[in-house]
Amino acid sequence: MVINADFYRLLRRFTPTTVFMHVGAADCGFAILAASYVERVYSVDPASIPERDTRLPLNLRVVSSTEQGLPIPDGTVDVALTEDPTKLRFIRQCLAPGGVLLSTDRALSNALRDAGYSRINVPWFAPLVEAMR
Repeated sequence: MVINADFYRLLRRFTPTTVFMHVGAADCGFAILAASYVERVYSVDPASIPERDTRLPLNLRVVSSTEQGLPIPDGTVDVALTEDPTKLRFIRQCLAPGGVLLSTDRALSNALRDAGYSRINVPWFAPLVEAMR
């Protein structure tokens, strides 16, 4: 898998103890890549799931946001990435204090405020929108 510029921007935020969550991805590509750099990864509601015989990293969980007893404890995710603006409240619930939500959608400012995010930073030089819990 090729590592692109967006993943390199994510990489700056990772430490060996980071918990990363990717919500609404087209596939599990970023999640699989991230698993090599972080403690734990959740891929939530991906559009496509790797083939059944594909070996996924042991620290990666593919989950549905509608699952009962979701295996993502509240307040434990350090970095979340989404392309799905409908899951902002769910993501906020999962974020740890000081956790960061990144998105490729620059038009999220009002939706982020409505979902209760406290700091919103839309840097002009990066395609990722950042919101602090």
